[in-house]
Amino acid sequence: SNPRLRVVGQGIDTNVFGASNTSRDGGPLVFYTLGRVSAVKNLEVLIDAFRQFHASRPDAGAEFHIIGDCLGDADRAYRARLLEMVQASGIDRLVRFKPSIPFHDVPLAHACGDVFLHSNDNGLDKALLEAMSCENPVIACHPAVANAIVPWAARTPEDIAARMVRLHDMPATERRAIGKANRQFIIAHHSLPALGAKIAGILAEIGRAHV
Repeated sequence: SNPRLRVVGQGIDTNVFGASNTSRDGGPLVFYTLGRVSAVKNLEVLIDAFRQFHASRPDAGAEFHIIGDCLGDADRAYRARLLEMVQASGIDRLVRFKPSIPFHDVPLAHACGDVFLHSNDNGLDKALLEAMSCENPVIACHPAVANAIVPWAARTPEDIAARMVRLHDMPATERRAIGKANRQFIIAHHSLPALGAKIAGILAEIGRAHV
């Protein structure tokens, strides 16, 4: 690693992205993901996981919403393959592809979902941190969030499906407790004040090095 480089992470406006999911208590769960529809997001992993979840809990009424657009021909071809996968799995009634939304509507998207799913193992998506700030439980593959969301870190469709079942079966009060812990983690480590403190600390370190 380069000693001149410092990773400061993302800064989330926790005033904009606040508690969102308490009004959905009692209804079928909405699993969701948000962002560009692209092969780097490994969305087929999440679709396979939802298929397995549905096979385990066929009467749950849960849905999986994929919110985002394609940016080019490769993305559109990937989306077509995903649609074929959904139809072949017999879950096309429960998996919904929705268009991308403007930034000011993103908090509402989190409010309309219950559990955020993340399968991009090449980077830490800001949407995942925003979901955590909104007190939503998350199931994620990226190792950077593994320590924060244990036992909800997963690596395979089977792992993800098992955690989906656990979240579905637990009382809503337990899901809320998980969401509240997620928000406290974001406030402590990924909020705008936390980001500012990290940058200030780095600048102070640089200043001391040049005295």
